[in-house]
Amino acid sequence: MAKAIAVVPVPSESQQGAKDELLRRLDAAPLDHAAALLALWELLEAAHEKQLIESARGAIAASDTIINKLAEAAANPGAVQGLRNLILMAEMAGSLDPESLRLLVKALPNGLHQTQAQAASQPAPSLWKIFRRLSSADARRALGFAAALAATLGAALGPRKPPEPS
Repeated sequence: MAKAIAVVPVPSESQQGAKDELLRRLDAAPLDHAAALLALWELLEAAHEKQLIESARGAIAASDTIINKLAEAAANPGAVQGLRNLILMAEMAGSLDPESLRLLVKALPNGLHQTQAQAASQPAPSLWKIFRRLSSADARRALGFAAALAATLGAALGPRKPPEPS
């Protein structure tokens, strides 16, 4: 005949053993994690001083109102168009060559400073001086760019062809 096997629960596996283990770890936590707890208290104090906690509490309390206002704003056709335009602008910015854009952004302030310095120290340039400046290779390069941009924009703004029936 078979003999019964006595099962003795390991203390950490029993409910009381698990509870004792958690209490032991909780008692040791302040010592084991003292630096982290101090950093957390400092973060909590900084959030309190900047009133971030009160702002978060207010946002949570007014979450239904905030969501309703956002939904109303999103339903506005102007907001929808604005978001679509923002997405298109982001796509356009993503398609630009960063090096070319960097050169352009760097050149604009320099040109503006030169123009301001000349305007402060000299009278307005004559038409002949403006024409001579426009006939330089750099100015012609910029004028060529402006003309190409104008032609591209003009083509985009031209009459639209109706879609062909399928």
